[in-house]
Amino acid sequence: PVMEQPQRIDDFATIEAWSAQPADGVALTLAEDAGALRLDFDIPGGGWAIARRELSLDLPADYVFSFRLRGAARPNHLEFKLIDASGENVWWHVKRDLVFPEDWQTIRIKKRQLGFAWGPQGGGELRRLAAIEIAITAGQGGAGSVWIDDLTLEALPPQMEAPPPPLA
Repeated sequence: PVMEQPQRIDDFATIEAWSAQPADGVALTLAEDAGALRLDFDIPGGGWAIARRELSLDLPADYVFSFRLRGAARPNHLEFKLIDASGENVWWHVKRDLVFPEDWQTIRIKKRQLGFAWGPQGGGELRRLAAIEIAITAGQGGAGSVWIDDLTLEALPPQMEAPPPPLA
């Protein structure tokens, strides 16, 4: 099977497509920093700091999202969320108590690692994406910065069926 080239969703040369959506009482600013998106946040208690991008995109049958990440922050939760056109159905992958790497690290999130989080649809599969959110949510909280770069979507080949049991 022919592998498709990964589709670059954002190289963060500009960040106009992204909006800051912090919880009440949480500070969040987004900045372009050397070709990456920098989230500068302060989560004094609980709450979240979300960077959101509207995006209309059909998803392949199987896929993996990847992005590069580094940070200077206390351990917090990193949430990667996919939202449908209604804005009410959310699929997510959560890395709890993530120790943010000082050096760039590639994060890969496969379709099977994304679970239905909430919404009236109650589950099922997301076929058309309307928005992506990258959120820092309170683990230890506090102030910090996280950088995101090279957000891509790659179609994966279809999963092969399990081979038949061998005959003796």
